[in-house]
Amino acid sequence: MIKQNRYSAKEIVDRLKKTPFSKSKVSVISSIPLSAEAIPHPFSEDFDFGTIKTKDNSAYLWTLKNGSIALWRDVTRAAALMGAEKFLFIGTGTVPRPSERVSGYIITDHINVSGRNPLIGPNDDMFGDRFPDMTGLYNDALNEKIISCFEKAQMPYRKSVCLIPENITEPTTLEKDIIDLRQNVVLSQDVFAGAISAKQMSKESAGILFPEGVSGEAIEPLIKEIIHSL
Repeated sequence: MIKQNRYSAKEIVDRLKKTPFSKSKVSVISSIPLSAEAIPHPFSEDFDFGTIKTKDNSAYLWTLKNGSIALWRDVTRAAALMGAEKFLFIGTGTVPRPSERVSGYIITDHINVSGRNPLIGPNDDMFGDRFPDMTGLYNDALNEKIISCFEKAQMPYRKSVCLIPENITEPTTLEKDIIDLRQNVVLSQDVFAGAISAKQMSKESAGILFPEGVSGEAIEPLIKEIIHSL
């Protein structure tokens, strides 16, 4: 069962309208804390909200404090209601057979065997069709810009398929079979719910997974360069 938030996307927006924030068509939603120009708001138990500034523009930055797919969904929807057209989802993941030093995993697709989906339950038609087309879930054009930023920063990356397991620490027989068949799998329960929610609203999105334990300070210059490129 999907854990429900205490408030809807519309309620988030209605309350945030009472706080000053810079308009932006780009939203970064991350489970990794990044520094930002913080904006006080009434939802600090669940996420931090602010703006992350680059050379000549800025983006919304939402830092999630729990991994519920309902929170990924509702924050993504709230950002869209506030004008976001492009999304960068950031999380952490693990690779079953690490064989090379990789700074980040750029998600090109995912395999969801967790039995969880942010669109399960009654559909809210204001956000899109009940069964949206998931073709091009992770946008190729955005991924190419992200790749260019990784290369400019001389940070090794890998294009990867995200495997969303039932339990991140106890793979099932099916998950083990997928891992054996796919050489570019990275395991994570981050990012995917945001990407599905953005796709339902016909918004472009990309996802990056970083190794567990990475600090926001270490990846922040890269994230700012990516935002600048979008």
